[in-house]
Amino acid sequence: MARELPELQVVENHLPRHHPGSQFRAGYVLRPRDSERGSDSDLAALYAPLILDGDENTGDVAAAVDPDLPLVRANFITSLDGSVTGADGKSGSINGPADLRVFQLLRAQSDAVFVGAGTARIEGYQDTDIPEGLQPLRDDAHPRLITVTRSGQLDPAFLAARPLIITAQGHPAASMLAEKVPADDLLIFGAQAVDFRAALRELKQRGYANILCEGGPHLMGSLVEHGLVSELCLSFSPQIVGGDGYRFMVGDLSPTAARLQVLLSSQDGYLISRWQLQP
Repeated sequence: MARELPELQVVENHLPRHHPGSQFRAGYVLRPRDSERGSDSDLAALYAPLILDGDENTGDVAAAVDPDLPLVRANFITSLDGSVTGADGKSGSINGPADLRVFQLLRAQSDAVFVGAGTARIEGYQDTDIPEGLQPLRDDAHPRLITVTRSGQLDPAFLAARPLIITAQGHPAASMLAEKVPADDLLIFGAQAVDFRAALRELKQRGYANILCEGGPHLMGSLVEHGLVSELCLSFSPQIVGGDGYRFMVGDLSPTAARLQVLLSSQDGYLISRWQLQP
């Protein structure tokens, strides 16, 4: 029998009035769902993408998205002392069932999962499977994997999933992968550094309108640097791990304001937040 994922309680909800998730006020409990078969319709409404409504007089804040670019949401978890990994160097050791519930839902709502090559190696990425109960949220079986790499060092099991691979012309990956992957799967944008805006524009043209960034810190930092992330979904794990683990974004970050949209809690101490970023 599949296990139940925990209930989540709404602590704060500041979604715009036109948003389907605005109906769930503080104190509302999102009941547990079966990890394989539950549809999680309330949570799906709460995490429906923010869409620009064009009404400047309502006071509602909507995502200001370039229509030529996909909506990029990022999903991370951090310990209370700011580490994105546990003592074993992997994020799985600070994850919990509450975080998993939102993680699965966000994947189900995305056309593609964007992950840096280093994170793909460390975390052992091979697929983006979606639980059976969440599959009706999609038009296809699972989101497409997308990665960005400088070196081209990608695990064969990861390559077997047919990810889209982004690199720059001057990076070793451009030549190393030219004969290893189908030409249509290798996206070269930029000379000595990846042109992320151009790469995302190409992804939107290919039909990837909603992209979920799952790290790592350098990829997230690059996307924020160029003002390309519309939402940050951040979970807080109720533990202190110590050590020198990465923050969830690093690099030449651009000043970015954030507005809290949703805050959820679970009985095991996890806090789950949804922020709209305003570069």
